Amino acid sequence: MMEVDNYQTVVSELIPSINKEESWKAYLGSLDSLLKGEIGKDRCTSIELKQLHLLVTSPLTIGELPNHIKEDMLLDLYTLDREDDEFIQRLLNDKLKPLIKEATEKQMPLPEYYRKAREIYKEICAENTEINFNPQLRGELRRYGTRRIKIGDGRWEKVYASHTCDRSTEMEQFAAIASGGFPFPPTAYYGLSVGLGEVYERMCAEYDLINKRDTSFFTKVDINRKLLAESFLQLIGTRVLHPFWDANGRTFGTHLALTLEREGIQLRDYRVIEDIISKLTPHNNRFLDKILEDANLAITGGQLHYSMKLNHGLRQDYMKKLRKTIEDAISHGINKNGPYFKYYSDAAWLIKRTLADNGLVELTQEEVLKIKEEKDKITEERERMDRFWKESDEDAKKFNFVYPIATFGRYTGYAAGGLAGFLSYAFLSIKAMDYTRPDDISAYLLLSSIGALLIYFAGWLGSRAGVKAGEGLGVSLYNLKKNITKRGHEWVGN
Repeated sequence: MMEVDNYQTVVSELIPSINKEESWKAYLGSLDSLLKGEIGKDRCTSIELKQLHLLVTSPLTIGELPNHIKEDMLLDLYTLDREDDEFIQRLLNDKLKPLIKEATEKQMPLPEYYRKAREIYKEICAENTEINFNPQLRGELRRYGTRRIKIGDGRWEKVYASHTCDRSTEMEQFAAIASGGFPFPPTAYYGLSVGLGEVYERMCAEYDLINKRDTSFFTKVDINRKLLAESFLQLIGTRVLHPFWDANGRTFGTHLALTLEREGIQLRDYRVIEDIISKLTPHNNRFLDKILEDANLAITGGQLHYSMKLNHGLRQDYMKKLRKTIEDAISHGINKNGPYFKYYSDAAWLIKRTLADNGLVELTQEEVLKIKEEKDKITEERERMDRFWKESDEDAKKFNFVYPIATFGRYTGYAAGGLAGFLSYAFLSIKAMDYTRPDDISAYLLLSSIGALLIYFAGWLGSRAGVKAGEGLGVSLYNLKKNITKRGHEWVGN
């Protein structure tokens, strides 16, 4: 996934991942060399993941990229995550004033304004920036190339791309289907770009360190801790960090298969890996939501998509918070007392259950009982939901039958009560005329007020009584109808 300028394709595939079966065959064909490439305990995961990414993606050159994607990459290479962003931002704000005036007068669509604003941004940055446009698409971390800002230390720096992970709502998806494309950038998670290389190395180093600790403390491989370590890598790498342009899920899934192969678990069927990846998706989403919550950030939607490209202060603050939270998560590792252990534990158990279901690992008696308890809970929950929907359906049928009768009773009772109140008021008025003078206005006003209250109160009592009577009659008729229907079914059955 990647950021692109075209607002209808903000979230798009950049690399056309090769057929799943072909990518798996490529992995299996390279399995021997991958196993031999392990150098004792010093195997470097950061290098190995890049090798696996090469295996599961098809060759792609810069020349094969669509023009609108290359143009967007160039814009980002010039403008994003610059060290001189405050100075550039002041220049941009001044340059944008005429465009803002034009956009207001002509009622310019926001996407058109956004494209013109980014072109102005690029022109400002290009005056003091040299670039080397060299997107790393396969076997390397996602980046546009390198650049050198002439003002400052003049060093060349790698410019990483920030991926977007689609988290669009059902309403947005419906609008996209109806209009043939997202009419506005869909809600998405913006991944880390600032310091991506350093954070990626830290993640891989921590994973390798966890495995070294396992080797130090256990004479026999503890598969549960091995799967905990793998879950750590899967959850942080696949969705939160997403270090490659595309095919991250397949890359990390292949890494899981290779790890298991090294432990004597021969996972050769891609359908098992595909099943694990699919089951891990909700875990990945929950883990990502937890990371964003801890960073005091949210997924990005609406005009914030544009602000992430044009407002460097906003983007810098976002990237700073996100990076710190991801690095904190990495530093906790698989510590049982850490804030993310439950996520790794749940993911590891899911992986082990799937492996066991396919006869690849054996479960302890305790784990078998755990599965039984989980199945019992699922069965109990399904039965509860079935009862709920059955009762809801029954309540809806009863309501639809009784409501018209109760409503009729309400209005009938209101009319009867109001009539009774009016007759009572008329009777009181006639009687009162015998005891008051015809010109006694205050007496008539008092009688009128009492009469109005009497009519209202009598009508209210009548409507309440009518509703109760209507409900009682409706329920009785509904139960009678049910009994007749039930006996009819029984008679037909017999």
